[in-house]
Amino acid sequence: MSKDLERHKQTSLELERRFLVGAAHIGALVAGAEGVLLIEQGYALNKKGHKYRLRTSIDLLAPGQPTTYSWGRKKRVDALGREETERLLEPEEFEERWPNTDGWRITKTRLLVPVGSHTYEVDLLGDDLVIAEVECASAEEADALAVAKWCGPEITGLKGWGSSGLALRPLQPSELAMAWGAYATQANVLPR
Repeated sequence: MSKDLERHKQTSLELERRFLVGAAHIGALVAGAEGVLLIEQGYALNKKGHKYRLRTSIDLLAPGQPTTYSWGRKKRVDALGREETERLLEPEEFEERWPNTDGWRITKTRLLVPVGSHTYEVDLLGDDLVIAEVECASAEEADALAVAKWCGPEITGLKGWGSSGLALRPLQPSELAMAWGAYATQANVLPR
């Protein structure tokens, strides 16, 4: 790894809440988005058996901007928080590592949607699967978060609902329907 890339390596604590979003809201969310990214992610295990992520990201609202290539790793701290380490890659380094992720990849369109003082990252994953996540500065802020009205069931911390889990084993339509059904029963409302 070059010294320049090592300097761009960042580690931070990521506290986020995640929600399903009804597909009926996609049009309004696209219209209100301040950013739209096309993201392709792949996952692999390093020699120590730790999972890492490779990602390409293209800003669809900024034509001519170069594709961003990155390497990342997340380590769960608790149900809400993960320690995230991320660094930029040169395109050649990315291309060299990308074949390691074969069979464990996901493509998504990410909308950056402002709501109050937060920006929700809304991932369109196809087949009516839409997941929103919002990062908070502290556990107290996460607890006090006024959740966007278009958010449905909370999936924070649920196994299999993260990008790496969905890349390995996409959800079946029946699983998505069950999540919405449980939410509607609990909230006594129809799915949004």
